[in-house]
Amino acid sequence: MGAITLSADEKYLYAVNLYKNTLVKIPTDSNDFDNIEEISIPNPGCTGGKMHPFALKTHNGKLYVGVSCSAEYSKKEADNTIYIYEYNFKNKRIFRNIFSSDYPKGYFHNEPSYDVHTQHWLTDLDFTDEGNIVIVLNDRDRHRYCKGTM
Repeated sequence: MGAITLSADEKYLYAVNLYKNTLVKIPTDSNDFDNIEEISIPNPGCTGGKMHPFALKTHNGKLYVGVSCSAEYSKKEADNTIYIYEYNFKNKRIFRNIFSSDYPKGYFHNEPSYDVHTQHWLTDLDFTDEGNIVIVLNDRDRHRYCKGTM
């Protein structure tokens, strides 16, 4: 599971399904699991890797979804890109790409396990009072394993 958020009226809980690359819409006022919806998150056309949605935020009646392109196959830092989609519930459920960047560093990899080179991915976003988007890039290195003992 990726990020989760509530609608402004708290009638729905939204979650990102990392395995299926979907947005999951869950009614909060019912125990009826038949009303859960899964909506495909668009692939931005990742080059040299897979898409990985994670970030999620509601703001002013719209939902915003952050997607990272991993560059895990090409191993080219330039292919590690991020995208933010705006999802308007009232506009026939269409995702609109409102931001993209090739700023993220590194590319996704699991081997060798001791490699600690940067692997940015978009994991959170928020909005300022002025309506500007705040983007959170995390280093995937610590998401894939833990070093040392506790």
